[in-house]
Amino acid sequence: MDLDKYLPTVKTSLNKATNLENIETISIEYLGRNGAINGLLQELKNLPSEKKREFGQKVNQLKKEIERLIEIKKLELIAQVDKNRKKFPQR
Repeated sequence: MDLDKYLPTVKTSLNKATNLENIETISIEYLGRNGAINGLLQELKNLPSEKKREFGQKVNQLKKEIERLIEIKKLELIAQVDKNRKKFPQR
């Protein structure tokens, strides 16, 4: 399994995200019940016993990194919205 392909793809998707709905879609695509990470974890049963631990750890590291990137992007978008609200207050 090539886990290295996921992080650049997630980063590219998050860079293109312009609102929280886009981020939620990315989150579901990778972290949801039928998402990529869960699919990777399902592959554990097909691996030899000696490789399961290492693969599982790598998948969990990938998951944590994706969660971190998503949270950072959410905070950036929220900060941008707050900045715009202060710049252009509603009357």
